[in-house]
Amino acid sequence: MTFLQLEYFRKIAEMRSLTAAANDLHVSQPAVSKVLHALEEELGCQLFIRNGRNYALSPNGEIYLRHVESVFRELDAARAEMSDPNVMTGTVTVSPHTGTGFLPQIITEFRRQYPNICIRLVKRQFSPDRATSREADLYLTVCNKALNLYSSVIDTMKLDGSVELFTEDILCGVSKRHPLAQRTSVSLRELQNENLILLPEFAVTQQIIDRCAQLHGFSLRPSIVCSEWNNIVSLIKINSGVAFLPHYSWFSPDDTDIALLRLEEPYLQRTLLCSWSESARMPRIVSLFRDALVEYYSRLSD
Repeated sequence: MTFLQLEYFRKIAEMRSLTAAANDLHVSQPAVSKVLHALEEELGCQLFIRNGRNYALSPNGEIYLRHVESVFRELDAARAEMSDPNVMTGTVTVSPHTGTGFLPQIITEFRRQYPNICIRLVKRQFSPDRATSREADLYLTVCNKALNLYSSVIDTMKLDGSVELFTEDILCGVSKRHPLAQRTSVSLRELQNENLILLPEFAVTQQIIDRCAQLHGFSLRPSIVCSEWNNIVSLIKINSGVAFLPHYSWFSPDDTDIALLRLEEPYLQRTLLCSWSESARMPRIVSLFRDALVEYYSRLSD
């Protein structure tokens, strides 16, 4: 017995016509007839009394319809209960490998709507030689499709589902005391002799920068390698070097100690992705948080 059989039986009982039921269900009449025949075979009784094109419920059909209606009422009640934010419970685990600057605001907005859902952040630095078992429901990663560069997290964790959240430029960040702070733009080649604060080479944002430099026939050498945006920002502020910063994801826009310069080379952009594994069915609370991420970042793009 299937939900489709119950739905078709209920519709025939309502319309009292096989043809009318098929039209209302937007399927062919033979398809409805086949489903009804299979249901009557399974139950071992006739559910309708046929009189030409008229289908009237048999006594057994009347009994069966009462129970079918009860099933649909229970399903409607379950749907209504699940849509009530106050009864939605559980934990959504998110592994943010990028874009963490916006997460506090996103989580705060989400929990106003779903106060009983816990958001668990697993902040673990990832490198290709440190493969781990899947530890989260959703992963925040970064890519550059034009350069075909994607986070190693996607392959290692076998994440075959993803949605693009936001695309932002990669800029050059310098202290307001640095001579370049008076400029509005700079080229990568001009930065070769600066004290560069770079990300680890496995970071996709760094790979984007390195690939763009290689396309122009040179490479960038770091003075400092740092994986934490907060530390990079602190180093820039005290004028220990210059760094490459995503336009929006890293800092407060009212930070007056850092000047941001446009980089003149093309392709210096990164796209934030929300990724997950499609091998298992996504729980509803996870899809709700994923949709909240998409909605929040779409507002930034407007």
